Amino acid sequence: MKIIFMGTPDFSCPSLKKLIDDKNHQVIAVYCASEKKQNRGQKITKCPIHQLAEKYNIPVFTPKSLKDQSEQQKFIDLKSDIAIVVAYGLLLPKEVLEAPKYGCINIHPSALPKYRGAAPIQRSIINGERETAICIVQMVEKLDAGPVITLAPFPLIEKTNYRALHNIMANLGANLLPNTLKRIEENEIDPVKQNEKKVTYAHKIDKKEAKIDFNKSAQEINNLIRGLSGYNEAYFEYKGQKIKIHDANIEQSADILLFKQDYAGEVLDDKLSILCGSGVLRPKILQKQGKKAIALEDFLRGTTIKAGERLI
Repeated sequence: MKIIFMGTPDFSCPSLKKLIDDKNHQVIAVYCASEKKQNRGQKITKCPIHQLAEKYNIPVFTPKSLKDQSEQQKFIDLKSDIAIVVAYGLLLPKEVLEAPKYGCINIHPSALPKYRGAAPIQRSIINGERETAICIVQMVEKLDAGPVITLAPFPLIEKTNYRALHNIMANLGANLLPNTLKRIEENEIDPVKQNEKKVTYAHKIDKKEAKIDFNKSAQEINNLIRGLSGYNEAYFEYKGQKIKIHDANIEQSADILLFKQDYAGEVLDDKLSILCGSGVLRPKILQKQGKKAIALEDFLRGTTIKAGERLI
């Protein structure tokens, strides 16, 4: 098949690479976000998908919108068999969705109709889910609402964090593509309509959500830490400085759990055991502003947080 690939971040790269390596298909064009100025030097940087496409001499298009009729015509003139969308970032209008022979399909990292939207991986972990999935759906105008062509469940173990799950799901989605495309081409798919009554949304993570509220349970806080680790880490404040937590444990010691639960945020010992609304949390990897992430033992050598202090 002649394929248009549409994606932007590193999550999309395994899928594009899988298609490039597949001799049964040809990626005729790539659509991605336009170049951006990044870092203090405001250096112009191309997104990961743009860089990968250029490496293999694939034509790249970076429209700021696909609502413009001239942009739609460019897409139509490519005469593709199918468009594959993986974290692209722009909504596709009807004219684009209907242009390829087999339409447009999207790889989405959740068990649809749960967690439609921008942050399904983060929300699944933050909300304490025990299972997620990769879905490949036939795209419609409504966001993430199309019928499901392929669904692959995936268990969520308690230690899984965002970065690890992000990488697993990116590769799992890529590995599902060849068989899915074969089934589409041979007309062997039986798309399953989503149950609109069971829809939930994974709204974009707000920066304010990263601040830890120690009034919540240790389990809820640990879920937040795992859900944001490698993305926009959860943090607490100490003496006016943000301190990020990349990884933590929930303490099960009977002695620790004897402490009163009405002093949420109180440090209980010299090992930075922190009392929560329910349970006790002990950070494992921390990071001061402008510094590298380090293990708790190294952190405590340079920062003394005494028992009895309250963290906010």
